[in-house]
Amino acid sequence: MSTRSLHAPDEQPVTFVELFFDLVFVFAVTQITASTAHDLTWPGAARSVLLFWLIWWAWTQFTWSLNPADTLHRAVRAITLTATLVAFVMAASVPRAFADDALWFAIPYVVVRALGLWLQVAVDRERGVDDERLILRWAAGSTVGLVLVVVGALVDPPARNWIWLLVIAAELCGASQQFVVGRHRRVHRRQPAGTECRYRAGREAPGEGRPDRGDPRRA
Repeated sequence: MSTRSLHAPDEQPVTFVELFFDLVFVFAVTQITASTAHDLTWPGAARSVLLFWLIWWAWTQFTWSLNPADTLHRAVRAITLTATLVAFVMAASVPRAFADDALWFAIPYVVVRALGLWLQVAVDRERGVDDERLILRWAAGSTVGLVLVVVGALVDPPARNWIWLLVIAAELCGASQQFVVGRHRRVHRRQPAGTECRYRAGREAPGEGRPDRGDPRRA
């Protein structure tokens, strides 16, 4: 009896779990907005931009991982739901990111990124690429970034700020390999959550199949 593959079929819907994941990150952004309003200074704004980039990156990388994945697969749905719950703790801990208990933000952040990283590596290796070393180099760059997130949480600002800036450099270095990997696979594209909700409200209920949803920004 064959095992259902992790990669996406030609047609699949965006699920409620994925939309819930998106909403948790919307909550995280509102937390950053509130923190900025309470510390409306140049240093406070710089910290908010840094934090926004980290959160935005976590969201984009996980949704990128879901692009080629079969979102109706039980394992994929379980990973997405787990990441959603952990991301909620991360979002609630945004005000602590530059406080003494920054690990409340850093640890959930790393868990969300690690879940997405594992999923993407598993799907890419299952589908196959011309050179698996590309996957390993991308994973290595991302892993360095995740380690730096924890290291930064263990030291006090302003050293934390500089270490988290190094996270951006490590992640972008890994992303250059991720882009190359993406060129070697067929991508299942997702629309932004708001667009998907409007589409469903007019034409179908969540869970129903439909043709591939092309988004040039996901290519």
